[in-house]
Amino acid sequence: MTGGETARRKRWSDDRGRDPSAVSAARAWCHDALRAVLSRPPGEQLEGEVELAVTELVANAVRHGGGVEELALSTDGETLQIAVRDHDPAEPVVPAAESDDEHGWGLLIVSRLATAWGVRQHPGDGKSVWLDFAL
Repeated sequence: MTGGETARRKRWSDDRGRDPSAVSAARAWCHDALRAVLSRPPGEQLEGEVELAVTELVANAVRHGGGVEELALSTDGETLQIAVRDHDPAEPVVPAAESDDEHGWGLLIVSRLATAWGVRQHPGDGKSVWLDFAL
């Protein structure tokens, strides 16, 4: 996110570990948290894209990262950032567009919806995968 207005942030975590029910719980939390962070209802397109992104990032953390340590939504008024922190330092692998793999396309799809994405390492304590959406 860029400078400017002070960021507003909401965080979610729970102790489900690798339990797939964390995905639906995070998505349900996201619905209200998105409105609170933005201080207004989001548009239908933004809401759908954010819910898809949260679903994908949390599912990846559950499946590959040992579970979700934290999900955060934050904004500086110009950009909305979604960040999911897990316990595994390994960076996600995004398939090549011509790949014949049947799985692993989710991050590629949501990264194309976002204006930017990346990985923040937390030495000795996993990583955060983040996505930015323009407001």
